[in-house]
Amino acid sequence: MEQITAHLFEGKHLYAILITVFFLLLILIRLLFKKMNITTEIDDMVDASRKMDCSEFEIFKKAGERWNFSNGKVKEDFKRYLWFGELPFYVKDYLKLIFKKKQ
Repeated sequence: MEQITAHLFEGKHLYAILITVFFLLLILIRLLFKKMNITTEIDDMVDASRKMDCSEFEIFKKAGERWNFSNGKVKEDFKRYLWFGELPFYVKDYLKLIFKKKQ
């Protein structure tokens, strides 16, 4: 029995176990968020794009127009959103406006 336990915690097996535990924790956290009805900014973005029947990039463009930002800045901010899930302040502001109108 000790040999089996020792073998499980060597090299590749240890990494596989750690990765599995990590993903299980992520799933549990997500389920808790849903149960507690906690939404993230990304959830708000997806909901807004569904309600407005447009793409998330369209929301970025409309938000950028309200603040008179260039298309280049909007595109760079959208790339950052895709890579890191970060919403710039002007998009957050626009989302607040959208949800205020919809209520």
